[in-house]
Amino acid sequence: MTLPAKPAEAEPPKPAPPKLPKPASFKPPKFEGSPGVNFIPPKNITTLFIFAEIGPPKNGSLKFQPWQIDSSKTVRDILDHLGKGDEKWNVVEYFEAGDGKWDKGITVGYKSDRAKKEISKFGWTPKRGGALPPVWLATEQKE
Repeated sequence: MTLPAKPAEAEPPKPAPPKLPKPASFKPPKFEGSPGVNFIPPKNITTLFIFAEIGPPKNGSLKFQPWQIDSSKTVRDILDHLGKGDEKWNVVEYFEAGDGKWDKGITVGYKSDRAKKEISKFGWTPKRGGALPPVWLATEQKE
């Protein structure tokens, strides 16, 4: 005599994934060209996610501003635009390591020769955020 099979226990429902934080408040600039003048946007636009706080996120805080930038711009252009255009500032790339942790990538100082190179030379191209991981940047003061 065989015993009836035990009914499978139902798994409890999985919790909903956490909601992504909203980017820090940012109003995109308005392009106010002359009336009747057309604008041709740059061919290669890269999206950068720049942390609103100095350094990488701390204590689970993920405040950032997304920026779309012509890939021919330089690190110096980025720092100038952010109001941090002097020798005491660096741009630092970070990579998501999981569980709220971040790995530090390259650091480029405002006055360095590398700061004069196009951001595409650092691999910050339109492919990032699609086929490749997004570009996460922080501004930090030189030590």
